[in-house]
Amino acid sequence: MAMSSILNTDDIKKALHAFAAADSFDHKKFFEMVGLKAKPFDDVRKVFTVLDADNSGFIEEEELKYVLKGFAKDGRDLTDKETQKFLKAADKDGDGKIGVDGKRQRQRPLGSPKQTTHNGRQSLSHTHTHTHTNTHTHTGYTNCNISFIKSMRFQTTVLRQIIFSPI
Repeated sequence: MAMSSILNTDDIKKALHAFAAADSFDHKKFFEMVGLKAKPFDDVRKVFTVLDADNSGFIEEEELKYVLKGFAKDGRDLTDKETQKFLKAADKDGDGKIGVDGKRQRQRPLGSPKQTTHNGRQSLSHTHTHTHTNTHTHTGYTNCNISFIKSMRFQTTVLRQIIFSPI
């Protein structure tokens, strides 16, 4: 999928021109200039998919360096300084990756919610390991699950915050 099928080509050109100089890239201003802030989240997800070159469900640091080339072939590479600044702003959990949302993960990691149905009602359960290596499972809406769900909601909005937050 070409970026021009999601965003206006003229807007992309103007934004790339505005940030043509090394160390001038500002992700919030760039996303505003290309019109991404005004797009529905489905379009944001499509843009993310285009930028996720290895289809891992995440944009890793190496892919982030070439993010402007994802918008147009003549886009420049980000400098190491710009890449690090962008990654720091977008990577809230410090794993070196940016995910569009929690549902894009290929495998359900330890601690992620699993939906189950009991007597016609849905509940969430998860397993996690404490530092003393004991593993246990919580089922239903316990305080632990509520905290975990809030944590997942925070993580799933990271890309939205990067794109839609005020400059």
